[in-house]
Amino acid sequence: GGALYLGNLFSQLAPLGKLPGWYGIVQAFYPALLTYAVLFNVIPLGRNFWIKRQNEKIRQRNKIRKDWKTALASSIQNNSRLQKKLAAAKRMGTELKQVGADDIVFDTKQSFDEVKEQKGLSDEMKRF
Repeated sequence: GGALYLGNLFSQLAPLGKLPGWYGIVQAFYPALLTYAVLFNVIPLGRNFWIKRQNEKIRQRNKIRKDWKTALASSIQNNSRLQKKLAAAKRMGTELKQVGADDIVFDTKQSFDEVKEQKGLSDEMKRF
């Protein structure tokens, strides 16, 4: 609104040519001001449409996932063999390996030479 009003004022003063002083500077930068005002409104509007489209895609993916979950749940109830397989897969997926002292290859408390001597790596490396 304000940029258009300012443009209207400049068009009324057009017969005078270029305005003096501060008004001349504002008149010179009017195209940039108008561009900024238009983009200030167009960018959020475009972003709104883009976000709505992205949200619709997400809703579609979620609906497909929900449909597959429902289909899987109904097939699990009807098939005991499939129930056993999924239960076994679930147990295997949640097990964590605990790293113990035997699993440590190198410790910064000792130098690499000390570790080689303890593990007998120096002789093996020479033979290699």
